Amino acid sequence: MNNKDIKQKRCQSCKEIFTPARRGLSVSKTCSAKCKKAAPKKEKTAAYLKINVLWPIFSRYIKLKNSTDGRRCNCYTCGALLEIGTINCQGGHAVSKAVYKNLYFDERAVKPQCLSCNKHYGGMSYDFCKRLKDELGEEDFEHMMAHGRDIIKRDRRWYLDAICEYTAKVKELELSKCKEV
Repeated sequence: MNNKDIKQKRCQSCKEIFTPARRGLSVSKTCSAKCKKAAPKKEKTAAYLKINVLWPIFSRYIKLKNSTDGRRCNCYTCGALLEIGTINCQGGHAVSKAVYKNLYFDERAVKPQCLSCNKHYGGMSYDFCKRLKDELGEEDFEHMMAHGRDIIKRDRRWYLDAICEYTAKVKELELSKCKEV
């Protein structure tokens, strides 16, 4: 099969008809390199924004909020000293994110945890919740848990707003922690 056997297509960028070039198993989607550069980028989905953009920012915010010097914090469940920005310092949830979807970005339910507590011991939910209940109070804790399973649909706009909000909060905390040291 050669290039003459490839049927013509519309360029994804300029919409002109062209004969695509074959490169291995793939076929070009734009008529030229110039069009490829000008091709509009697809919007990031809500799921992409949640996992790849908002979560790292939110997690960093939680760690900085629970830090005294902006570089280290303690594991919420075992008390180990953690270096912010390392694989050992993670944002842990009080309960499963899959079941309690509303608590995914709830500042009360997310705390810094070491890799061991968060991954190897499954988040140590019992110890986490016991300490959180003492911290928040019985009534607030029960209210938080009762509404953790409520069904709400967060759209792309919500994630973009939250990204802006938590990015500003992280910058503010980083500046204040640097001044303290």
